[in-house]
Amino acid sequence: MNAFDPWIGQEVVVQLGFGSIKVGLRGVLMRDQEETLLIRPEAGADIEIAKSKVLAIEEVQRCLESLQWRALFTSFIKNAANQGIQPMSKTRT
Repeated sequence: MNAFDPWIGQEVVVQLGFGSIKVGLRGVLMRDQEETLLIRPEAGADIEIAKSKVLAIEEVQRCLESLQWRALFTSFIKNAANQGIQPMSKTRT
């Protein structure tokens, strides 16, 4: 087992170093290759990154607050539907 195996398939932020520049890349770690990592960013094509540029990897933590807001919003929509309130429809003019 190598150091990157636990991160495979996980949504992560990879901190990369390019001289004095540090960059964070968020995505899913797809594959650990011999000298590179394959990452699928949130948008765009898969990226192959040299392991020598990786400074750190962190698991992306889902914000509990956003999940609570989503539950509240879903509950509101269900209650509105039960009371016969329909969402506004888009109309063309």
